[in-house]
Amino acid sequence: MWLCAKRAGYLPEGGSLQNEDVAELLDTVVRTTNWARQVEKMERSEPAKRMWGEVYSELSVESSGCFGAAISRAESQVLRLSMIFALADGSSIIDEQHLRAALAFWQYALGSARYLFGKHSLSEPALKILAAIRNRPNGTITRTEIYNDVFQRHATRNDINETLNSLRCLSLIESITQETGGRPVEQWRRVLKTSDAN
Repeated sequence: MWLCAKRAGYLPEGGSLQNEDVAELLDTVVRTTNWARQVEKMERSEPAKRMWGEVYSELSVESSGCFGAAISRAESQVLRLSMIFALADGSSIIDEQHLRAALAFWQYALGSARYLFGKHSLSEPALKILAAIRNRPNGTITRTEIYNDVFQRHATRNDINETLNSLRCLSLIESITQETGGRPVEQWRRVLKTSDAN
């Protein structure tokens, strides 16, 4: 997994970590590691099983290029992370909090990979959708508008769904529901970050 880090300050003489703090942490790590070596089988709790079923399809979405290679096998990575968090917690049962922690860690890795490789790995359909959203007066677009206006009716529903899912997994767009007094309309918009100028 790719993990980006930025310097927070300059400490030529190092920090102020005390030896007793290191010793206590080391003791905890050794005890937990020795215990974890004895665990032969791990399982998910029922709530964790349900959560895993909900996120698995999103984790399985594939991307191309260097970015795709950097985030490949996301489901396997999250599985391993959830096991590590459970073992570090002294549990052979993967519970919801362990899976949430794994997903949060993976989101950081995903963001790091996107920062490093993502700008050059978006497919042409994905770039078209992003451009269309950006050029819309209200900054939103529906699937029907994507089909008619962006692809001039030359894209399948499955192709549009896969492209939207890949952009959503990259945290570049999100879906919202617009109430109309009748049947609600699903719309897609950019995910704005604090660093966005627009």
